[in-house]
Amino acid sequence: MIIGLIVVIALGAFWWLNRSAGPGQNLLGGKTPTTFAELMAMGEDYTCTFSDTDEENGTVTNGKIYVADGGKKFNGSFEIKQDESTMQSYIIQDGEYSYFWSSETKQGYKMKINPEDNQLFATDDEETSSQTEQLSFDKDEPMDFSCQPWKPDNKMFTPPSDIEFIDFDVQLEQMKTLPQEMINEETIGETTEENTESNLDCSVCDQIPAGDSRDQCLATLGC
Repeated sequence: MIIGLIVVIALGAFWWLNRSAGPGQNLLGGKTPTTFAELMAMGEDYTCTFSDTDEENGTVTNGKIYVADGGKKFNGSFEIKQDESTMQSYIIQDGEYSYFWSSETKQGYKMKINPEDNQLFATDDEETSSQTEQLSFDKDEPMDFSCQPWKPDNKMFTPPSDIEFIDFDVQLEQMKTLPQEMINEETIGETTEENTESNLDCSVCDQIPAGDSRDQCLATLGC
């Protein structure tokens, strides 16, 4: 059973929002990153804050990130407000695993990082479905950052001990052992009561960054 999708939904509201450009402010050697691609490619230890308003969806997102070890380590906390609701979402990448969780639950999930497929951002050719296109974050979308150097603290890249992290890779292996009739086209690809209870909707895989891990998930579910 896949657990913690609320986390991914919240992260999706952050990573894949449409954004408007604005002037950045930073103290990183005079360089002003204007996109996440530039930010992650700077190869420096820094912390950044940002705020974004999506007037169409009525969503306001505020975030703070810490990056170290050439972008291999990452800590992000995001506050997402829509209407009367507010959600806190978090992500930590320690160089070996990515951890995701939110303020809505004491459960999250972790996913082992493939060094050859270690990307937070999808590219256009990796977006293979309309749902994926909706969720995939454009790494080149302009963004307004305010950044400054920081001295890395390894505690920032240690996941909290009070959150139960479900290993997504283990869940994927367990799904491979399920009877095929449980994951055939009659129970996958559309949202039904039975499908919701089994959590075998193909959209689960769309929450994974594009690459081998997502492809493996889709193949396992027969999508």
